[in-house]
Amino acid sequence: MNTIFRKSVLGIAGVAFAGGMVAGPVAAYADTAPVAGKPVAV
Repeated sequence: MNTIFRKSVLGIAGVAFAGGMVAGPVAAYADTAPVAGKPVAV
């Protein structure tokens, strides 16, 4: 592997890892309960 390719791969892997570290806890605490709605007469 040449140096430029290795740095590019490691940089992309680092960004993906950092994104996962941020998005993981956010997704874990997201509210997944359905919105309660009332039927409406037309």
